[in-house]
Amino acid sequence: MTFPFPEPEERANIWKILTPPEAPLDDDVDFAALGEDFELAGGHIKNALLRAAYRARDDGSSIAQRHLSTAAIAECQAQGKIVRVAPKEDDFGPLEPQPKVIKTKKGPAKSKKAGTKTK
Repeated sequence: MTFPFPEPEERANIWKILTPPEAPLDDDVDFAALGEDFELAGGHIKNALLRAAYRARDDGSSIAQRHLSTAAIAECQAQGKIVRVAPKEDDFGPLEPQPKVIKTKKGPAKSKKAGTKTK
């Protein structure tokens, strides 16, 4: 059975559904932004949520967007996805770095033989 890869809105819903209601979340958590910024499927989102919860606990704080973004970046990197940080303007201050996943094609690179002509 094949499952299609979730689109950004579906990923945002997965982030929401997998977050336990008793999880201490900061007011800055934006599931829509997480769904848009990170191309992760359900199991990887779950892993990122667990990473974020442990980091927040280590910080002695509730789970904030920075914990979730950092954990999502780590999860993308664990999958071999390229992640870059792009600035995002905040209404309350200067630009803050926000992660973006760069889509990459998988598969072997094709090369031309020396001396061949292209049409």
